[in-house]
Amino acid sequence: MWVCTLVILCLYTKWLNSLQSAMKAKQLLIALLNNILSLSTINSDNFFKMFDTKIAPIMLYLSELWGMFAMHAVENVQTYAFKIFLHTSLISCNVAILGNLGRFPMKIFAMKRCMKFWLRILKLREERYVKLCYNTLVFFDNYGYVTWATYIRKQLYSNWFGYVWEAQNVDSEALFLSKYLLRIKYQYLQTWTDLCNNNNTLKKSYINIKPSFGLEEYVNGLEFVKFKRCIASFRSCSHNLMIEKDRHLGIQREERYCAYCKNIIEDEYHFVSICSLYTELRNTYIPNK
Repeated sequence: MWVCTLVILCLYTKWLNSLQSAMKAKQLLIALLNNILSLSTINSDNFFKMFDTKIAPIMLYLSELWGMFAMHAVENVQTYAFKIFLHTSLISCNVAILGNLGRFPMKIFAMKRCMKFWLRILKLREERYVKLCYNTLVFFDNYGYVTWATYIRKQLYSNWFGYVWEAQNVDSEALFLSKYLLRIKYQYLQTWTDLCNNNNTLKKSYINIKPSFGLEEYVNGLEFVKFKRCIASFRSCSHNLMIEKDRHLGIQREERYCAYCKNIIEDEYHFVSICSLYTELRNTYIPNK
């Protein structure tokens, strides 16, 4: 009984630490955004560098303990920052925002830190208190209790590194961490593609104009904020076309008609390629090939 109580207490502590980290990170993020967004232009490289050096370390505080869990509070801080950077709506699809910027979820880096901490424990002498605690966690894991070591073991086996758990050792820490990080990034890329294909909003248009994960040219290619906002909102399906506007009103997809083209659904393809209202703009800015 006391083991279960201890596990529940540890899980609660991990959740509380991640929540506090997210709150502190967002406070600093807002102050940082107020300064950098006052500049006329700022490219993605500089923005990501400031985010990764000033905000991310706060968000990942104590992630060695909670890194194997999905902490939505931490992820929300990152997506909030990127939506502000793109000047798009805060209700824009998170999957689309990350895909347009080529950024991975914070959980991936938290998992790496957690795995790196595990490797540090393995190198400790047996009489060290941390190593004794770890050995106790492994002991209870072997008897079916869920501990921190349980999540490490499952993560290794699910990524074909079960032999590392069995050996409790790696020949090259840097090489193992590099392979592990690359593997979980590949897993997310597969997940990202599935999320796009299974999302009723994104699978109709976004996946056709965004077939691969990565930073888009418009992010740094457009200097005017209003143009960047329009492109980002359009690509992330956060716009005022009837295909989205009527969705919030509960109107069936088959009845989300264009106000100028009768009985035709106003979706992204219709807006860009068909609607007669924008024929002049289309002829001006879209070259005929």
